[in-house]
Amino acid sequence: MSDQEGKLLWGGRFEEPVDKSFLDYSTSIEADRRLYIYEIAQSIAHARMLAESGILSAKELNAIEHGLFDILNEFLSGTFTIIPTDEDIHTAVERRLTELVPDLAPKLHAGRSRNEQIVVDLRLFCKFEGLRLLDVLLDLIGVLGRRSAEERTTLMPGYTHMQRAQPITLGYWFAAYAEGFIRDVKRLKFAIEQADVCPSGAAALAGSTLDLDLHVMERELGFSRSCFNFMDAVSDREFVAELIYACSTIMLHISRLAEEVILWSTKEFGFVKLPDALSTGSSLMPQKRNPDLPELARGRTAAVLSSLFGLLTLIKSLPFSYNRDFQENTRYLYQAVDVTYSTLKLVKVFIDKIDFDREAMAVAADDPHLLATDVAEALVRNGVPFRHAHQRVGKTLLSLEKSGNLSIGRLMQELEIQEKITPEQAIIRRKAIAGPSPDQVASRISIVEDYIRNQRNWLTLKYRVMTGSALQQVLEVVTR
Repeated sequence: MSDQEGKLLWGGRFEEPVDKSFLDYSTSIEADRRLYIYEIAQSIAHARMLAESGILSAKELNAIEHGLFDILNEFLSGTFTIIPTDEDIHTAVERRLTELVPDLAPKLHAGRSRNEQIVVDLRLFCKFEGLRLLDVLLDLIGVLGRRSAEERTTLMPGYTHMQRAQPITLGYWFAAYAEGFIRDVKRLKFAIEQADVCPSGAAALAGSTLDLDLHVMERELGFSRSCFNFMDAVSDREFVAELIYACSTIMLHISRLAEEVILWSTKEFGFVKLPDALSTGSSLMPQKRNPDLPELARGRTAAVLSSLFGLLTLIKSLPFSYNRDFQENTRYLYQAVDVTYSTLKLVKVFIDKIDFDREAMAVAADDPHLLATDVAEALVRNGVPFRHAHQRVGKTLLSLEKSGNLSIGRLMQELEIQEKITPEQAIIRRKAIAGPSPDQVASRISIVEDYIRNQRNWLTLKYRVMTGSALQQVLEVVTR
């Protein structure tokens, strides 16, 4: 057996050395070294469980904990060295711990397997990344709420089929996107709850014969509950899919918002004034101002959606319990959370800085066609059946268009309607609880502001209860 083989944790039953190219192909250390905080925290928690079960003495526990905190500081300082036989973050930490406390490190792996370790790391990662995403998402909703309140009387046309439909306000448009992102808050919270299950004790797939108090792991790592089946625990990656799905719908909403902003920034619309700090020009054409941020956000949505499809495809045919295919799931997870987080941060700044040509929007909203429904409803108030009113307004519009005399005043005159109808009045009259009237928009934004405060309180409380003793100690070192 080669010296290299001797360093592999599982090499005892193998006679021939592992092919170097296969070892390089199969390693995941560069991907999952990002999990080092959680790997060290769970190793400390596991050591404490072994101590409470009488497998480690208090003195041995103390030495192991000191060794693990030394490794944590090496990661933080950039002095931790990866070697060729470090297949993953678990073997890297164990190998280094063996160098630091050679007599005690071999005791730490009692009652656990890498199958279990990676799921613990991933669940902790998903919980805390979910909270981090929730924090910036609430920031974005807050900015949308503020802009909605500021623009609740700013006239603009609303569109269906990308055709002018009815008058609305810019504040109503901002509020509409806030509603979509509020649904994303609920999805993120669900994903966090789905990840908040402790798989410790599963070992490879069926647990251990050692008498271990698994509640120690729950307590030390801040999990709210334990798994119900070890085989399922090491096989489950649905909690990863839930977080990526939440990222996907966030990015879908961002992409739709970006698409509208891109359209509105064209000369054909002329509604949006792009902020200098978040736009670029052309290397050839001096007049250009390009909407690069919304274009990139729209484009990077594809990466997050592909992450979701990639993960679901990865796990769709895997038998219980652990399969090496699972090693590939981090690439999808990291891509989804990283793209979503960075995009949310920049889109929040973009929404805060973006300006509008309110005069151009008001001119577009003054199009007589946008009030056709209001005219038909005026006839309904005078006793005309709606379908008949619809026909009369449509025919009158066509006649006035052909004669070149279309105006809202002329339309009303032709239909003998005495009411005065303007875009402003049309909006004020739409005072149903979900309508665009300024009062209703202001009322809804007040509710949204309360919602944000409540969610921030939830986030703070959740972070506190999710941070068990061992994890808290590790995070204190990280944030020093």
